[in-house]
Amino acid sequence: MRGNPRVAYRIEHGALPHWMGVAEERRVQRERAPARSDVPEAGPVSAEGGRHRRPRARRVRRSGRLALSYVLAVAGGVLLGQVVAMSPW
Repeated sequence: MRGNPRVAYRIEHGALPHWMGVAEERRVQRERAPARSDVPEAGPVSAEGGRHRRPRARRVRRSGRLALSYVLAVAGGVLLGQVVAMSPW
């Protein structure tokens, strides 16, 4: 927001939005709070992969069912359209 004339005017004249006050309070709290010692430091990554493993490949077996469901949906829609078109109402 630096360089924005509206924000500069509001800062000068005291009409700040609520989120700016909240952000300032959080910034001050972070500066006052001591560093947490219970958080472990980043160590070496194990050779087994650990937390950031590559996701497994998705199975391809579902593609046949998916294609069949699309074909059945289209065929049902066409059949329903023909029935409605031939109806006497």
